[in-house]
Formats: sequence, C-alpha cells, structure tokens
Amino acid sequence: MSLISGDYAERGDYHRHLDPHWSYAPIYRRKLAWVDAVLAERSKSARILDVGAGEGALVERYRERGY
Repeated sequence: MSLISGDYAERGDYHRHLDPHWSYAPIYRRKLAWVDAVLAERSKSARILDVGAGEGALVERYRERGY
C-alpha cells in the first residue's frame, strides 16, 4: 500500500517534467519565477528552508544553482 496519494501518485515527478496542459502549470511557472527573483537578491551562501518539499524538485533546482 502506497502512502503517497493524489497528484503525486497519479502524475509522478510532474514538477520536474512539467506538462504544459496541466491546469496549474501557469501558476507553478509564476511561483518559480517569483522564488528565482527573491533568491537572485540573496547570496549563494543564503540558507533556504523548503517547507512541504513534495518530491524535492525545488531543493534540487536551487542546489544545482549553488545555494
């Protein structure tokens, strides 16, 4: 029995492989742009707390960018 339910179970890594037809895609892209802009004003040594990380897509995104 899986403990994962809802969109994560049905779609898998949908944040990593964004479907342009997903109804939430435009909002998700705006959220990423906002977070990118906020972090661009911070030092790469800034610490980031990702609360409710889901499958960890944002953790990976910003780790790859040097945070």
